[in-house]
Amino acid sequence: KYAKELWVESPSSASHPTIDSSKLNDGRHFLKMNGKEVFKHAVKRFPEVIIEGLKHNKLRIEDLNILIPHQANLRISKFIHFPVGNDWIFFTLRFSGSNQSFAESQLMIRFANSVFSVDFGFRIE
Repeated sequence: KYAKELWVESPSSASHPTIDSSKLNDGRHFLKMNGKEVFKHAVKRFPEVIIEGLKHNKLRIEDLNILIPHQANLRISKFIHFPVGNDWIFFTLRFSGSNQSFAESQLMIRFANSVFSVDFGFRIE
């Protein structure tokens, strides 16, 4: 349903050849994004997938001490709301000022440790 809201048409395994000069000339290899729809979808789905993952692992939000999600947009984090509040969520962009990709998890765990003195049994997801 949402596949064409954020996608690249080509290269694709759905066509052969996966990419050719006409697709390049048409710009079909550039990312296409409906920003408004992607934003709304991210805000809605973020809490849903967190809760789904917790349920799958037989956990509840209350079982977490800290959640360090990857996010690419600070505005998204401002619109996300959980029933128990958002104080336990470390949105990395608030602290680093940029998307640190893979490194953000390690940076935020280090930061969380300095704030909370993370100890054995402290649950970080």
